Amino acid sequence: MTADPKESRGRNGRPLVLRSIPPGRRAVEVSLRDRKAGLVARDDVWELIDPWASQEASTAALAVTRRVGDMVILLEVTVHDDAPTDTVRCLVQQLVAVLRRTDASLVCTSVDDAVLLEEFLAAGFVALPEDPENGEPSTPADRIRFILQL
Repeated sequence: MTADPKESRGRNGRPLVLRSIPPGRRAVEVSLRDRKAGLVARDDVWELIDPWASQEASTAALAVTRRVGDMVILLEVTVHDDAPTDTVRCLVQQLVAVLRRTDASLVCTSVDDAVLLEEFLAAGFVALPEDPENGEPSTPADRIRFILQL
């Protein structure tokens, strides 16, 4: 089987793989230590990794999701500084593929990062209409919301 030339690759040229990891693992604590709200037990943490790299060097990106009924909320995406340029695309594509295999029916997120926004739209997310009565967003919860029906 040959690898897709468009898929994101780690520093050594091998394909990156998305996997779920336990919230207490060191990589999660280090990468998400600046979060204002800590992880809660029901949050799922996903990492995009080079499975052949050393434990310390393997994580290219992290995503945190929370399941609420049949909806998944994408809370945060963190990309390592020296990750390949297409890491966000690879993370979003693989996360959507994994979530399609579950009984979830909807993924939602709010975003203020242009690169993430571009990848969400490319993956099929759509923006919910803004409330003209609300005016400018005053909190992160007021940012534009994006959804993807699975």
